[in-house]
Amino acid sequence: IKIKNFFRAQPIVSFILVSAVLSAIIPISFLGYKLYDVAWENAWREIGEKHQLLAQNIAPSVSLYIETHKQFLQAISYEFPEQTNKELPSHLSSLLNSSLASLKGFHSLSWFGIDGDLLIRKYKEAYHREYDINLKNNPTFIEASKGNWSISNAVTSPISGEPALIMAQPVKNKKGEVTSVLIAELDILMLEELRKKIKFGVGGHSAFVDQLGRALAHPNPQWAAEAKDLSHINVVQEMMAGKTGVTEFYSPFIKENMVVGYTSVPGLGWGIMVPQPKSEVEKQVNSILYSELQWGIVGLIIALMAAFILGRWVTS
Repeated sequence: IKIKNFFRAQPIVSFILVSAVLSAIIPISFLGYKLYDVAWENAWREIGEKHQLLAQNIAPSVSLYIETHKQFLQAISYEFPEQTNKELPSHLSSLLNSSLASLKGFHSLSWFGIDGDLLIRKYKEAYHREYDINLKNNPTFIEASKGNWSISNAVTSPISGEPALIMAQPVKNKKGEVTSVLIAELDILMLEELRKKIKFGVGGHSAFVDQLGRALAHPNPQWAAEAKDLSHINVVQEMMAGKTGVTEFYSPFIKENMVVGYTSVPGLGWGIMVPQPKSEVEKQVNSILYSELQWGIVGLIIALMAAFILGRWVTS
């Protein structure tokens, strides 16, 4: 009875105003919720279409860079003699020099005996280091000595002391036995040049990791120089597993959450990711939401004005 008396005591204008507010706010709130969901769905779709596609488009260039140098190394390996205990042919020196000059990316080219002792080495002047080299315990050399072409992860080269990839090509005799190994240091600066071309927004960038999750090319040059281990990051683990997709992760470099498209490089096990701060995407999503809600607020104001006028008219 008290509740009935309370409602009876209220002026009809109040009932009309409250009804108008509820009739406007409820659908506006529902609309805002749906708009937010749709805006994020569109944002994730764009990340897949842009970020992931960029990563996938870079992957063939990286594969081509490695494959070109691999094929070149295999081709010149046929010029090396089967026996290493004889006097070295005079043409080998000019062959290595011309190879360094003709194909960008090699720091040095070296020929090692099966025991790991250096037989001959040619280098670009910037990477000249004079000291004794023995690769007998080097994993890349060991793999090549078994007859398999091999490439290392990002390492500090035992030959030049610079960050590089070590490529090893076995030299075989007519019986298919490995008699020596041709070693090349491959520059990773080309990967950094390729990485720098991918930039968008304020913090959008790209980064490359090897099959162990260590940085090959990264916006933090110190991380690339020391081949920093990033394998603890979830997106890096996805790339190491050979996966392609979009996700989000916390970046220890940017120190905030990132949205990212990523892929792996076939045949190498490397990963390429194209991340962007999530805050930048949230600003885009919120701007869409705010623009739509502004019209909702305008509608609410119009509804209140109409309800007030209607209530006054009914009362009079």
